[in-house]
Amino acid sequence: MKSEINRKDLTANILNKVIIRLDFLRIVNIQELVSELQGYLSTLDFFLTNQDFVNDIEFQINDPEILSTDNFSVKKSIKREQIYNFENTNNTVELAISENFIAFNIDCKREYSLEKYITIFSKIVILAQKKFTFIKFIRIGLRKINNIICKDENLYYCFEKDFLPDIKIQTSEIREIRYMKRQALDNLSYNKHLFNIFKIIQEGTLGNKNTERAFNAILDIDGYLKETIPERFEDYDDVKKTIIGINYDIFDIFKSMITYNFANDLIKGESNKVEWGINKNDKI
Repeated sequence: MKSEINRKDLTANILNKVIIRLDFLRIVNIQELVSELQGYLSTLDFFLTNQDFVNDIEFQINDPEILSTDNFSVKKSIKREQIYNFENTNNTVELAISENFIAFNIDCKREYSLEKYITIFSKIVILAQKKFTFIKFIRIGLRKINNIICKDENLYYCFEKDFLPDIKIQTSEIREIRYMKRQALDNLSYNKHLFNIFKIIQEGTLGNKNTERAFNAILDIDGYLKETIPERFEDYDDVKKTIIGINYDIFDIFKSMITYNFANDLIKGESNKVEWGINKNDKI
């Protein structure tokens, strides 16, 4: 039964990108944390590649009760946010540290070792917490973006029919790529975690000269804590446990949307029903 399949039974995945992220109230002297982290990150083959500013525009209405355009005025202010980007030597993983967030962006088509980066991320969070005792956490989350391309007759071999129902499986001479169907589900609660789920099916053809119809299927699952995020984490194991807990729940949601046959393919580590998107696991 599909319910008996565990996360670590899988030897392959269909991930395109994974994001681990912590958001907090603005810290203007975030460069002090970056300076302390550079030595530690260099031992892990992460190096500072870019330092930039992003403009964040804020609008303020002087009197929201006044709706007349004659008496309506808006004040605009531009806030510059500093962002530091680190990359590993293979350019497969980016660590971004800004005045408002810390985030790992992992390219899963070239590298996937999630447990390793959860550990590094957790240590950075604790370092930030020790450095800025006043830090105010807003959100911590894990986002997994799954992506495959399959021939039209194999769409419902991979995904349950209620993933995105009413996709017409038929021969088509349409060459252009077009969006067929999408669905967004926000703020879903499961096991005390919140989730945003985005599903999309895109129709196209295989190859420039090939008229064989295919689907690009995306399953984007974003799990997070917001209102229930701790004021402070006890230690790096506490951070790690939080993210791993979200990861287990993401797998439950993912498992509910794929078929038993496709889940078994991912256990075996290969599938002849997928044209693109199968990756071998390191650790998931």
